[in-house]
Amino acid sequence: MNKVNEIEKRFVLAPMTRCISKTNGCPSKQLEEFYVDRVKNGFTNIITESCAINSDDARGYLNGSQFFNDQHAKSWASIINRVHNHGGKIF
Repeated sequence: MNKVNEIEKRFVLAPMTRCISKTNGCPSKQLEEFYVDRVKNGFTNIITESCAINSDDARGYLNGSQFFNDQHAKSWASIINRVHNHGGKIF
C-alpha cells in the first residue's frame, strides 16, 4: 500500500455536518476545536464535513462550511495543521 494511504489506527471519525461555520463559510473556532478534540480523544483519522466548493449558492444549509477561496483555505489550514500536530490525519 502506498504510504500516503496508510492509516495507523482503524478508528475513523465519519463526516458529521455540524453547521457551526461562520456566515462567510469559514470554519469557526468552535468547529476547529471539535476536530482537535476528536483527535485528542483517539480518533486519529477524520473525514471532514461537507463543504461547498464553488459558490455561496452551493451551500445546502445555514452556517455550512465552504472551501473555494483563499480565506476558506487559510481557515481550513489552521484546522489541518492542528489535527496533524496532534498526530491525526484529516481527509
